[in-house]
Amino acid sequence: MKLANDASFDDIIRASAGESLADIWIRRSIIDYKLLGSLTGIALKEALALIKSKRSDWHTTITELFPTKVK
Repeated sequence: MKLANDASFDDIIRASAGESLADIWIRRSIIDYKLLGSLTGIALKEALALIKSKRSDWHTTITELFPTKVK
């Protein structure tokens, strides 16, 4: 989480961190919406893209919880 939101890291690293978090949640079949909501920038974008493709039910919930973060 720290790396995903740390602007001092390259966007590629931050994107990979966001995607990795989403992958962990998907593999464990449990998502931490609070942590997801704290992601920013490219990390959030990559996490949402993976979740949308693998768990559309979660994506629907995310859209309801964080309408300003999901575009």
